Amino acid sequence: MELAPLPAAAFSLAATLYLPTEHGPPAASPPGLIVGHGAGSRRGRHQRFCSIACEEGFAVLAIDFRGHGESVGDLDGPAEKDILAAADRLRQDPRIDGDRLCYRGSSMGGYYGVLAAAAADFAAAALICPANEQVLLSGLMRAESDDQRQALADRGLELRVHLPEMREHLKSHPILGAAHLVRCPVLLLHARCDEVVPLADVLSLADALSGPVDMWIRPGGDHSSLQGSDEMHRAVVRWLSAQVAI
Repeated sequence: MELAPLPAAAFSLAATLYLPTEHGPPAASPPGLIVGHGAGSRRGRHQRFCSIACEEGFAVLAIDFRGHGESVGDLDGPAEKDILAAADRLRQDPRIDGDRLCYRGSSMGGYYGVLAAAAADFAAAALICPANEQVLLSGLMRAESDDQRQALADRGLELRVHLPEMREHLKSHPILGAAHLVRCPVLLLHARCDEVVPLADVLSLADALSGPVDMWIRPGGDHSSLQGSDEMHRAVVRWLSAQVAI
């Protein structure tokens, strides 16, 4: 495991790089996998998924988006650039096959993954309960209240956001517009009882994507349940592995 600060815009992002050699015999040029978290979260909450993916042969780079975790700055809109910085970091590493670069994003990380996918030239992407701009804007505006800040803190969530800039970015970057540019295979995962992202929004995203789409809809569950299941972690890793022929 390596700490890997990433230059993005005028500041650096905190990130952790997991290499397959830490979990077994050295692998020749493993594919890369970027992991993006949801609003208010941080990379450490996805450590279990990262470890499982690494054990299966991926070089995994988990990032803290701007305004989150150990990264500096505020969430001010264009966090898709954080993903692009992560992609550049992996492609510059001679130990990693930059032509087989994947992404796995949750909620807000799903939104920014769609925005970044075409420019990052991902080989495949797995998006868990991906939020759209309306869901994010509504959630961020609620998070401005003292009560909501405390509620987030009680759940171990925290973010630093510059709301005016974030609002303008969300309004000018609809997820469905960006989805038309995404041609790599995409896996969409959703919990039917997700109380944050409506199923109809994810179905609309599936229709808008230009490349092959697989969709897994799990009965019950909630907005975070798919992110804490070893069963789902391994299923997602198997799907990603099939796309890059591990």
